Amino acid sequence: MNSSKYHLILMVLVTLQIIGSLASIVIWYTQLDIRMTLVVDYTLASTVAFVVAILNIGALSNIKKKEKEGPLLVIGITITNRIFGFFFFEVNPLQAVFIVWSAVLIVFAFIDYKQFSKKEEQTSGAGVARIGIIFDQLGQENLSNKRSINLD
Repeated sequence: MNSSKYHLILMVLVTLQIIGSLASIVIWYTQLDIRMTLVVDYTLASTVAFVVAILNIGALSNIKKKEKEGPLLVIGITITNRIFGFFFFEVNPLQAVFIVWSAVLIVFAFIDYKQFSKKEEQTSGAGVARIGIIFDQLGQENLSNKRSINLD
């Protein structure tokens, strides 16, 4: 699969995560029977969901700008959110759905991060080669006592 497709899929997944976090706040506020599945007060869970949504918006912004930190933020936010989930909810089979969802987010974030790392290595390699050419030309200048350096 093309690396830009992984990037686009990650952006969609993070957007869905943001929507899900905000929807959970509304559901906990309006649906008493679902609120009862929480082990903690729903205001605490809602606050954490809101913070997760805000952090994911920041991560999405970094991902859109194609910054390397974006996928790392998604991984950190997702792992932290899942840890909170274990303490906030009763243990039930539905937890498996959220664990799988978190795993999918983490996998796509990791793939996107690796793509950034590959691009960074390719660009830094070109820079090192360019510096080597400059030093080679400087060495030749010292040998022939030339006054100008041709960088092209």
